Amino acid sequence: MIGFNESMEIQKDPTTGQEIREHKKVTRTIIQPVGESLKDYLENSPFKAK
Repeated sequence: MIGFNESMEIQKDPTTGQEIREHKKVTRTIIQPVGESLKDYLENSPFKAK
């Protein structure tokens, strides 16, 4: 399984006063179930292009 985590910060623009969303970082984590190798996971992945 691949998990994504994104952190976002909301700040106010000093000139207009509008709220601005800043996307700071995207973290990608590959989680391997016990007993399954990454090769096995990729071969049986539901996201594999057909």
